[in-house]
Amino acid sequence: MASILTGTYPFVHKVYRSIKHGKNRYTVVPESLELVSEALLKKGYYTAAVSSTGWVSPDSNFGQGFADFYFMKQDDDAILAKAAEVVRKKKASNFFMYIHLLDLHNYFNIKKPYASITSREFRLSEKMREMMKKDRAEIFDWLGTIQVLHEIGADDLAYLVDRYDSALRKTDAAIGKLVGTLGREGLLDETLLVVTGDHGENFFEHQRLVHGGDLIYNEVLNVPLIMSNRKTFPKRKRIDDFVETIDIFPTILEILQIKDVSDRTLQQLQGESVLIKRPNNSVLSESQNHTKVKIMFQGWSYIYDWGSGGRELYDLRNDPGEKKNIVEDHIFVARKLHRVLEDKINSSRSLSDKIIPQDVEMNEKVKEGLKSLGYIK
Repeated sequence: MASILTGTYPFVHKVYRSIKHGKNRYTVVPESLELVSEALLKKGYYTAAVSSTGWVSPDSNFGQGFADFYFMKQDDDAILAKAAEVVRKKKASNFFMYIHLLDLHNYFNIKKPYASITSREFRLSEKMREMMKKDRAEIFDWLGTIQVLHEIGADDLAYLVDRYDSALRKTDAAIGKLVGTLGREGLLDETLLVVTGDHGENFFEHQRLVHGGDLIYNEVLNVPLIMSNRKTFPKRKRIDDFVETIDIFPTILEILQIKDVSDRTLQQLQGESVLIKRPNNSVLSESQNHTKVKIMFQGWSYIYDWGSGGRELYDLRNDPGEKKNIVEDHIFVARKLHRVLEDKINSSRSLSDKIIPQDVEMNEKVKEGLKSLGYIK
């Protein structure tokens, strides 16, 4: 989320959520970086945020540039109801609103009418039935420890996928309600709507469940990015090229035709508008625990392990699921991609050196919110 809102890579903003054992501190957005909310606030926009996660809260320095930051209990319907309230109150003004939805994160707790996207009956293992009665933090923590598929049954895995799809449908319906509000208020044609996710989910594509850790394959990285505005995009168009979440900030500025931003913003933005054609664009990602880095370029996927020096190479044209590591068979391709990776990182070196990481002590509000998500015990 720091990358989305600041337009910078993780190794620049250094907001790594990892909490070291025995320490009650975590990293937050450096005040030396400007959020998109700050840039728009300076241009006269009313800015508001609605969130329920401690990672994205004023306590984590995400309040920068927001005139109002509504920190609420996790409930997407309630969050979107608050967002709709803000829309109705501020419809006469230019406004920017950041909305963070989280119900999909706890897909295994999805309730009716979205309890199942299929009519299939699942024969769950005794362990799965037992764990599904636990609170969501315990479920999330348990799923993250499973690294061998036989630890759960085939129906258990199919059940989790079904729950995820059902929760995704619920999220889609919830967003649809906000779109309906914009339409009823006569704002839909005037509003740029951006919908994306900060990560996907593992369902044993690479011997792991849930997200996080050192996994950096496309089932987690390749999330949708939807931009809708009938004036800017009068016709629907699907673009299959990879872009980066750091491109969202500059794209918003271009669509809103905001050019005279501060020097600080111009110097920090590492992405570029997705409206620009990019035939040889490379995209970079870093694992959650920042042990691995990945670059995708010209149909190839290359992963490098900072600690061990291990390398993985996948041909996305013939192996989109990244199943067969062919680095030994294409060593020259791997070397070329490693140079592209180094060039991309080194081009950000001067900016990265200027940004001093910040951390704060975790308060009870943030701690309880993170416990409820299963991030901490």
